[in-house]
Amino acid sequence: MPPSSPDIALAATAVAWPLVAGLGVVFWSKARSARRARQQAAVDAEVKSLYRQVEGRPVPERLALVVEALEEAEALRHTPVGVRGDRKTPLPIA
Repeated sequence: MPPSSPDIALAATAVAWPLVAGLGVVFWSKARSARRARQQAAVDAEVKSLYRQVEGRPVPERLALVVEALEEAEALRHTPVGVRGDRKTPLPIA
């Protein structure tokens, strides 16, 4: 006896629903990923804008002195002790 229409529909439904559910998960995942990418792009644009604003401002003289002192301290930290000279003698204050 050949299968009847309800049997074919039942078999098609049994095979098709997992495929449709899988496609739904794939589309949901892609939509979520696209939304997160848009949010990240917006945050990146805002950070770049803030950076450009800060970069455009003139650096105060005292801050420049602090940055210079930090750079010198970093350079001294990586200099071998023998190259620095005698550590017991104080450095002259300019």
